[in-house]
Amino acid sequence: MSFRLPREGEFLREVLRDPPVAVSELVARTEGSWFDWDSLERIVFRSRVVPAVALRLSAEETLRNLFPETLARRIEEEGEKTAARNLFKEKELAGLVSALEAESVPGIVLKGLPFGERFYGNSVLREVRDIDLLVPPEFMDRAERALHDLGYALFEGIHSRAYYRRHHFHLVYVRRGLGIDVVELHWNLLPHPWNLDVDVGSLFRGSRACDYRGSRIRVLSPLDEAAYLCASLRMGLFVSLKRLLDVERILRAVRSEVAAEEIVARGEEWGIGEEVRTALFFADRFWGGGGSGIRFPRRIARFASRVRGSDFFGLEPGREVRLRIWWGYCFARRSRRSFLARLLWPDEAFRASIFFEEASRPSARSRLRRFLAGIASILDLIAHETLAAFRRSP
Repeated sequence: MSFRLPREGEFLREVLRDPPVAVSELVARTEGSWFDWDSLERIVFRSRVVPAVALRLSAEETLRNLFPETLARRIEEEGEKTAARNLFKEKELAGLVSALEAESVPGIVLKGLPFGERFYGNSVLREVRDIDLLVPPEFMDRAERALHDLGYALFEGIHSRAYYRRHHFHLVYVRRGLGIDVVELHWNLLPHPWNLDVDVGSLFRGSRACDYRGSRIRVLSPLDEAAYLCASLRMGLFVSLKRLLDVERILRAVRSEVAAEEIVARGEEWGIGEEVRTALFFADRFWGGGGSGIRFPRRIARFASRVRGSDFFGLEPGREVRLRIWWGYCFARRSRRSFLARLLWPDEAFRASIFFEEASRPSARSRLRRFLAGIASILDLIAHETLAAFRRSP
């Protein structure tokens, strides 16, 4: 099984592929009246892969000449803006690392700029909007104090800090200056209920020290990072092109030292073996080649059959994509109990999308949908509080 991508999506996939596809093959994909450059422009910018496309255009003049001049110029300009933003992020990261060191707080940089440097060849080739730092749970108070000293303030959203500490996996800190600096301070990798089996101490014991632009930082081991990126792809509903590109880059880079079966095994240790398998399935089928060498259960193929090729490029409304993927989850399992659980208790993000997107629609039907979504969220909060005593606190 492979995903049937729109023609413009196939073209973008081949532009992003590494090692690069021959320009002559890319030219052949744009021939004919069916190719829509406006559609390509939309998916390039919605998918947040502009810097990687800009690099390919700057490196191959023949390919650049294939693009309409206005589109090529817009991609190049946005690539330059991303590079400038990432330079500011480098300075911000250096300050954060120094502040944590001053408080004797061990920290691991998750994804972000160092990931782009190691797996894309240059940190400016991967768009970064925030900085993710993982610290041991027992050092959270010190880490928060260090962020406060740098001028960051906790962003609580609709819940309190105590709620996030009990039921979530990171706090969001914001600092306003020339722009908005955002730091996600993690005490675990994954949200509830995923983080129940992740031993943060083992992540630090397996982490590696590396130099990044004058700063001495720590990053996850190749095995842990590959499993984490598979989990991150799950949080993007398996259809985020940027996260699919991340997974493809790391799998190709660590193939000599980490087997796909080991990544699945690490996912099973964390309690997310099914999510990791599904992420590897999507990466295999999207990029082609079956590079993982894993035999996937039929239920994963049944789930993936609900996904459309356009879902990878943001061409469908987000709520519609979430609904289809939720429906795919319901039918992916043979167990009646699992089917009913997924059908009657859909994902919180799906309920939230109904609640907020229906807010501007005054019809009685939309008010009813908002009411039901709100009731489901309240029941979810009650369930979290009821079961809190049985969870391992971060």
